[in-house]
Amino acid sequence: MSDAVSIRSTRSAPPSYRDSVALQLQHSILEEEEPPRIAPEAPLVVLAPPTNSSTDTLGEATSRNRSSNVEARTSSSIDTEARGPFTFSPFGPNAMLLLPHVLSSNSRPLYHISISNDCFRPQIYTTTIRRGTEQGQVIAEIQRSILHDDGYRGTVEYRGSMRPKLAYLDEIHFKRGDREKIRFDWRFNKDMPLAWQTNCSAKKVISVQCTKGGEKDPPILATFIPSKKKGQLQTLDITSKGRPYMDDIVISCLATEGRRTTMYDR
Repeated sequence: MSDAVSIRSTRSAPPSYRDSVALQLQHSILEEEEPPRIAPEAPLVVLAPPTNSSTDTLGEATSRNRSSNVEARTSSSIDTEARGPFTFSPFGPNAMLLLPHVLSSNSRPLYHISISNDCFRPQIYTTTIRRGTEQGQVIAEIQRSILHDDGYRGTVEYRGSMRPKLAYLDEIHFKRGDREKIRFDWRFNKDMPLAWQTNCSAKKVISVQCTKGGEKDPPILATFIPSKKKGQLQTLDITSKGRPYMDDIVISCLATEGRRTTMYDR
């Protein structure tokens, strides 16, 4: 009787530690030998471009490529899209942008204009004109002194072409006439000389008109309107006949206004 009880108790006893380890090894081997399950591939979906794109949708792509497009654009392509009169709008403490009219379909800046001065000669200022934004191509630099008798000869350098051209301001920029009727001649480009003529009312300049120099009764190419009161922005209106010469008009306008508004040269 005791032998039977001892046999049953031995058969019903839990497996030993060695047996449990062996069972775990068998399960792990079976799991490793089981081939991996491959999920079925989802069908490839190709989205067609929208057929009716709104201006808002196109605006996102335009904003991403704005800086590269502005630099690659030529002045003629800007002329055909931009609408005047253009406004010189402040952009930071020492820069401004030439912006199209608010109702123009193209609202991107045409030119970025900045001012810097020489740390060792603070009376000498450099005006840098870039196409489009502050990352745009430098098309010209004007360097001049605000003092009359420091002996410094101002310069203008055109850098937009393959061969930069530099000239002294006193050789290409001439002032003629009296206080009421002042004319500034710009002869950087001998094939396209420009003349800026002031129009006054009550001894105040109300506008400065640009025409082609050397012609009798030439058509107006551009009109610059200076600010008449604090907070008012200056504007530049370029006619259709002046659009092919926008670079020359903008550069000569900046040089003329810088000289016209300088205290010693009034």
